Amino acid sequence: MEIVTAFDNNDIEGILNCVTDDIEWEMLGENNLKGKETLRKFFSDHADMKMISATKDNIIIEGDRGSVSGSVQCSNGKDQTFNLYYCDIYEVKDNKISKIISYTVNKNK
Repeated sequence: MEIVTAFDNNDIEGILNCVTDDIEWEMLGENNLKGKETLRKFFSDHADMKMISATKDNIIIEGDRGSVSGSVQCSNGKDQTFNLYYCDIYEVKDNKISKIISYTVNKNK
């Protein structure tokens, strides 16, 4: 999945190129973002947040849906790192991601 590679490489434009203009991203318990320009602003507001490493333990694709799960390590640019388990669920419309649902769990808790 091209969008997963873009996330792994901190490639914001690559991520935005993979999504529809009316993208919806539900980060459960955190944020609910709607629209490509809202995503662009979110990434701009969190420019210090960078992916350090990621695993993909499961990748499932069926029809117009896909999911990826594993673990990630991120940095917030302030000498603070986060270690998370994640599962992202994707919905596709016209060969672009139209919805993302993200579940994350802090590995240190």
